Amino acid sequence: AKNSNYVTVTVMATVPKVPADPQPENFTFNHRAIVIDQTGVNCGYCPNATDVLRSLEETQGLNEHYNEVTCHAGGYANGDPGNSAAANALNSFQSSMISGYPCILVNFYGKPNSYGYNDIIKVLQNYVKKDGADVGISLAVTGDEGCIYAAAQLKAAHSKEYRVTAWLLESGIYSPNQAGATKDYHKIYNYALRNISGQYSENNVAGESVGVIEAGKTASREFAFKLKANGNGSAAKWNHDNLRVIVFISTKEGNKWLVNNVVKCPKDGSVDFEYEN
Repeated sequence: AKNSNYVTVTVMATVPKVPADPQPENFTFNHRAIVIDQTGVNCGYCPNATDVLRSLEETQGLNEHYNEVTCHAGGYANGDPGNSAAANALNSFQSSMISGYPCILVNFYGKPNSYGYNDIIKVLQNYVKKDGADVGISLAVTGDEGCIYAAAQLKAAHSKEYRVTAWLLESGIYSPNQAGATKDYHKIYNYALRNISGQYSENNVAGESVGVIEAGKTASREFAFKLKANGNGSAAKWNHDNLRVIVFISTKEGNKWLVNNVVKCPKDGSVDFEYEN
């Protein structure tokens, strides 16, 4: 007799349904980048970067080309309520590019000369694909008190190998001890990285391979995030109204996996494929 290997299967209690594709023959996708703010509660200059990112978000039309994530980790994050094991993994993944705080990075590898408004825009212009993304993403998110569930559909315009991952973000985190705070909103953390699908490791930050998706074809992925005490070890409860799931897909360019597209969706919401206008 032969014994088969044990296989662990994760069954999602609630699988959200992605929206029906309104344009199944369309493969011209809007491209979004990821703007990552490496920051910490003990960084006295970080509120200045918050001001810049806030003005960037309010710039008409520009926010259609990126999604923001704040990573509360590193040497200035001791006692930071926005810290998590996931943030530590992302901080470690990008450590070679972090020479000081605050540090703003685009698509992992794009680094402005400073955290100034114009410098960030220049890097965004270099990293946002003018001819659109190679792949589109539709996303649906739901959840209960113990878990957040996400389902994504990936739609390829070109045949390539792709990597995909999902991150859980939380906004509205109150931080009364933020160094250098001069405005009330400096003490509110938004889009803080709380969890990464899979294991907390540098290799997993940028996603796991889904293999080659042929042009004109789709692939589906499901993600689950167990909710527990926040990453700083406190007994703080998750604010479900302020949870977001961000899903991004990467393609290899040279020796690096670069973000090809990204979408963000609130709990109990859904996002259609973002086609170019």
